[in-house]
Amino acid sequence: QLVKHWLVDLLLVALPLGVHAWFWAFAAWSLFRNTVMKHLALKADIWPERLTRLQQFCLWLERRKHKASWSYDGGHLRIDTSQLSSREQRYLFVALRDTLSRFMESKNEVHLGLVAETVREALRDCRAARRSKAARL
Repeated sequence: QLVKHWLVDLLLVALPLGVHAWFWAFAAWSLFRNTVMKHLALKADIWPERLTRLQQFCLWLERRKHKASWSYDGGHLRIDTSQLSSREQRYLFVALRDTLSRFMESKNEVHLGLVAETVREALRDCRAARRSKAARL
């Protein structure tokens, strides 16, 4: 009797439809974030006065938009993570920890300067990529 109930039929239809709708909405939002939003975030950093109200609204929708600022002052690499959320700080921590663990698992002798140079090189790559994206705008 329970199997023939209309509520079971509704559940068997609504649940897969809901999961499919969620998947397609998530895929569309991810595609939008990775194409349009990254472009708008770069534009906001370089030319904030050129953003339209619609573009500002789209940027307002983005939750994970905080940035860590990097500087190389007095021969020391500094990372300011004060603007990052706790999840973003955790992500940075895991990335740096994994990088360091790869060096520690190496069979060769690793100097601390090599680890710092790896982070500096990543910073240079980020800056170069940012400059090339800015030039394309």
